Amino acid sequence: MRTPLIALGLACLAAPALAQAPANMHSPGCRSADLDESIAACTAIIQSSGQTPETLAMAYNVRGHDHVLRGQYALAIPDFDKAIALNPRYAFAHNTRGRAYAAMGQYDQAIADYSQALALMPDFAEIPFLRAQAYESKGMRDQAIADYRATLRLKPGLQDAIDGLGRLHAAP
Repeated sequence: MRTPLIALGLACLAAPALAQAPANMHSPGCRSADLDESIAACTAIIQSSGQTPETLAMAYNVRGHDHVLRGQYALAIPDFDKAIALNPRYAFAHNTRGRAYAAMGQYDQAIADYSQALALMPDFAEIPFLRAQAYESKGMRDQAIADYRATLRLKPGLQDAIDGLGRLHAAP
């Protein structure tokens, strides 16, 4: 059950993060569809001098995201930690670090990250959806139901949230 949900969450994750990239993040290949190229380009940005904290945070976040896509969660988390240290209000880094923790079965850490991301970006439907999945994985039915319902308030008709409520036998 969790594998399709993880894939959905990762797919949802990429789009908004791409929309907030500094312009110089695209030219060197950081964010390339080729994960090897993207990781190498992001690493080059991180290792270069003179980068702004915003650019460094984005490079760490993208590289961490690429590691998540590869299933390399232990490599991803330190990158998200660095992105968040550079920009504590970086909702996408909190959200994606939560994805890595959830994929590793560390649901308490995932829930904490999702909660922080949600506080920073309350209108992004993916966040309560992902937190609902973590609550559901922990057997915390009432919290999962509340977050699936919150997801549907933000994105009415989202079938995966409706399905989550169905699994928990709760009406939308």
